[in-house]
Amino acid sequence: MSGEIEVSFEQLGNTAEKVRATTTELERLLGDLKANLAPTAATWSGKASEAWQVHQQRWDSSYGDLKGVLGQIGRALESANQNYQDAESRNVKRWG
Repeated sequence: MSGEIEVSFEQLGNTAEKVRATTTELERLLGDLKANLAPTAATWSGKASEAWQVHQQRWDSSYGDLKGVLGQIGRALESANQNYQDAESRNVKRWG
């Protein structure tokens, strides 16, 4: 074990951007799915409608949790990228 850590700033930045883009795409897909299901769901009444609403609320809540986690991952990647770049800059100044 060499004790070295190698980091690609570009890869960290690209991965953070992919997480943001994926979150945006999931948001779009969820909106499309809801729009496509709305006409059918509007025809349901009684227990069918109630069951749909319960499941839709669970879905929305789960997606909200996922979106929050993806946001945390994206911010952590951005922070790690910045921290590694700052550390490299400090090291260059020490040796420069």
